[in-house]
Amino acid sequence: MKKYLLTILVFAFAFVNSQEVVHINFDEINPTASFESWNNSSTFTLTTNPIPDQVNASLNVGLFTAGNDNGIGIGISNPSSVFPNPFDFSESNLFKIKFLAGEPVTITLKIENQPDWGAHNSEFSATYDATQLGSWQELTFDFTGFSDIFINSIVIKVDGVNWEEGDSLYFDDIIGPPLYSEPAFEFTPADGSTDISVGGTIVIETNNKFYDPGAATINEFSNKVLLRLGDENGTDVSFEASIESDSKITIAPTTDLNFQATYWYGIIENSMYHSNGTTNIGVGASFTTKDAVDGDVNIM
Repeated sequence: MKKYLLTILVFAFAFVNSQEVVHINFDEINPTASFESWNNSSTFTLTTNPIPDQVNASLNVGLFTAGNDNGIGIGISNPSSVFPNPFDFSESNLFKIKFLAGEPVTITLKIENQPDWGAHNSEFSATYDATQLGSWQELTFDFTGFSDIFINSIVIKVDGVNWEEGDSLYFDDIIGPPLYSEPAFEFTPADGSTDISVGGTIVIETNNKFYDPGAATINEFSNKVLLRLGDENGTDVSFEASIESDSKITIAPTTDLNFQATYWYGIIENSMYHSNGTTNIGVGASFTTKDAVDGDVNIM
């Protein structure tokens, strides 16, 4: 029985850790990865490991040198060269990074989208153990509950009571969720949502790109997307559609939808493809509109 339980625990541990990927170790994995501060405050240098130990015996590591603005930090210089696709938080919500510091510091990992960092970002802070100064420590940044299909970059920020311009620390082995292997989609309204306005717009957005098999730019949507009453096989609903940045399709019904009705919207299968060559299959969502309003619709 004990042997059986041990086997289960080992398997579970291996499964959980298999969802995490080493994205940068400055050796064989992204050895040329570089970081920069957008306002040229803090700096990054690729250097050799000053204190190899059991936690980190790696040859090459990154050196973070503080500037005059601790709130900025350093981010990946060219995110798409290191993270060609966004992080898949459905597989894991943890990031782990090893640090070597000579003073007590708090390290914040900010995850974001580039170039649209303002709309898509989150951050988590962890403390470097002050009782083990001068040794490598692996810190965990837990984004449990966070879900955003557009996160494709990271920023490291450092602060502390005595942390000031010119101070430095080392970092290495950046581990995180795997990257999406296939494009993901965000639906507005969300699939299964209820109490939706009868006069709103509908959006299908991907963390990749939409391409027309017959043209570089999509201009005609009559054979690309559908809006139907009921389900995927229901009655067609008239709409106008547009696309933004080759990734965000907006569907605008030409008249208000029915109250207390279910609608399906989605992409016609194989009508568009993505940058990795895959076509759209099974991309769609359903929602139900709100109840009719009694009396004057202008009275809240």
